[in-house]
Amino acid sequence: MGKYNDHRRLEGKHAYLGCSQSSWENRDDEQLVQMYYSKFASEVGTAVHAFAQNCIVNKIKLRKTDDHLIDYFLKVEWPSEKYKGSKIPPGAYDSRMLIETVSLFVNDAIGFRMDSEVILAYNEDYAFGTSDAFSCDEASKTIRVHDLKTGVHPVKMNQLLLYAAQYCLEYGKNPKDYHFELRVYQGGEIIEYFPVADEIIEKMQNIVHATKVLINKIERI
Repeated sequence: MGKYNDHRRLEGKHAYLGCSQSSWENRDDEQLVQMYYSKFASEVGTAVHAFAQNCIVNKIKLRKTDDHLIDYFLKVEWPSEKYKGSKIPPGAYDSRMLIETVSLFVNDAIGFRMDSEVILAYNEDYAFGTSDAFSCDEASKTIRVHDLKTGVHPVKMNQLLLYAAQYCLEYGKNPKDYHFELRVYQGGEIIEYFPVADEIIEKMQNIVHATKVLINKIERI
């Protein structure tokens, strides 16, 4: 057998400039850097959601000038000497843009007395999800679902419709008795949608049907 350098610490890992995925060869310098930063999108999203949850739970309202809090929260373990103590390279996120969105999301959630990171489950094996911010106000008969987006992909309300449907199924609520206010916070903006009861009912039916299919087809094998 040949003798090779010891790279055991790299076992199970994948390099950005890897051999099995060579699409990087076709990128220019700027694209190489941006593609590398995009690898951290999931980590940025997870960290920002955790930051927002902490603010909502502790009722800490934010200002649009609090971008330094985003920097502080994200910089934890980055190995570079230049950014020592940082987990995510600064070029992978825009703290000023993030704080614009997060401040709107956090302040509204606190203002509407919403709960953060609410798990909604029709079936704990197949049909459940975690809403970024959720509330059901029985006094005004209003169900609110707010979602925080840190990415740039086009917004779709389907996810929020499903959260509302999960809640109605789990807690035996009739959508016809409630008003629904859905909001997506992205890019410093708020996108609102006010679905009618029939839209929620359709999602409820889809959830129930798909769950039955999985229980009958999978669990009986």
